[in-house]
Amino acid sequence: MNLDRIPNEFKAINNWVLVQLRPKKDGGLDKVPVRIVSDSATDLAWSKPKNRSSFESVKAQFDEELKRKPNGRRFHGVGFVLNDTDYMCVDLDKAAQAYISSLNRMAGH
Repeated sequence: MNLDRIPNEFKAINNWVLVQLRPKKDGGLDKVPVRIVSDSATDLAWSKPKNRSSFESVKAQFDEELKRKPNGRRFHGVGFVLNDTDYMCVDLDKAAQAYISSLNRMAGH
C-alpha cells in the first residue's frame, strides 16, 4: 500500500481510519475500522465523525505498524470514510471478475 500516491485532495479531509481485516463466513474479508488502545485494536463505527482522523495521523500509525512482524500487527491498512463528503465510490471488483469469467467461458477456457 503506497500511501504517498493518494491525492492531496483526499489527504486534506479528516475522514481516515485504521482498518483491520477479519475473515467473513463466506471466505472473504471484512474491513473493520479500529483504534489502537493499550496496544490492542478496538472496533470503531464508520459512521461516527469522532472516530475519524487526519491522513497524517493514520499514515504515521501505519508506518509504525509496518515495523512490527506481520503476525504481530494490530491492523492491516488505512481507509477513507466517504460519509460527510461530496465523494462517492463504485466498487467494480466483483463486476470485473464476473465479466472476465464470462469472457473466459465464451473463449472456451
